[in-house]
Amino acid sequence: MTRFAVEIQSAAAFETPELLAISDEDMNRLYAEAPELELYRLNIDRIRRRREHVLSDKEEAILAAAGEMAASPDDIYSMLNDADLKFPDAVDKDGSKHPVTHGTFIPLMQSYDRVLRKSAFDSLYSVYSQFRNTSAATLSAQLKQLLFFANVRKYPSTLDAALDGNEVPTEIYRNLIDAVHRSFAPMYRYVALRKKLLGVDELHMYDLYVPVVDGVEMKFTFEEAKEIALKALRAARRGLPESAPRRLCKRLDRRIREHGQALGRVLGRARAYTRMCCSTSRARSTTCSRLCMRWATPSTRTCPTRPSQPHTRIMLSFCC
Repeated sequence: MTRFAVEIQSAAAFETPELLAISDEDMNRLYAEAPELELYRLNIDRIRRRREHVLSDKEEAILAAAGEMAASPDDIYSMLNDADLKFPDAVDKDGSKHPVTHGTFIPLMQSYDRVLRKSAFDSLYSVYSQFRNTSAATLSAQLKQLLFFANVRKYPSTLDAALDGNEVPTEIYRNLIDAVHRSFAPMYRYVALRKKLLGVDELHMYDLYVPVVDGVEMKFTFEEAKEIALKALRAARRGLPESAPRRLCKRLDRRIREHGQALGRVLGRARAYTRMCCSTSRARSTTCSRLCMRWATPSTRTCPTRPSQPHTRIMLSFCC
């Protein structure tokens, strides 16, 4: 969350308390008098359902103002994980070196060369182990942040607070975990079968991704992958305009080609950032209206207001 987004949330903090101040009778009357409100009934009902967890407008403004500070653990981890960490090259059985990044790690784990798989695994996790105390402190800060907001909003636990937004009862969450625990036997059989088919004395984490049969090695060019994605989107567009899948692929094509290897280190992850960090305003940068504060202008490599700083974060996203 950026400073600008926090400012917007702070300014709009009065909306939810005022919406909750409307009685159910008056709300039903408003729906009857203005049928166009039906379009927003679901969102309104979700807000009103969380009435007991919403504070006064002044208190909501304070919590919103704390948003940038509350996002610090995630920002710190993102900078460490997506920008600062560098991994040694992996070495295969022939002595050839292979770069290890977030984007190449899984393909390396799928190699039939066990020496390469182990080398890549050791490369990645040996670096992470060097920062285990930093990672633990960052996780602790995140847990304290979650606990603070759960307590302030009067939730029984951080789990209740996390699931409430999606209207998921904690019982469902716990039942899913219990169902997994009850189903370990098939997984154990699968692991034993994998060990047998791979012909190894001991199965390690770096043996879990490689195919258990020979000849399974699928590689695609960028154009081939884009065409596969386009076909899938056409099949699943469900009422979207006919041109929507094509527009989506064009945006993906533009984003990846513009930023190239800057995103390559973290492709395959949910988030993709370049080196960054600057929280000042950027008059010459552009941003997507659907994803606040995610700049992606290849022509502006430094912050306009602080040229000494690297360019701000770039997110690989499918928005306009």
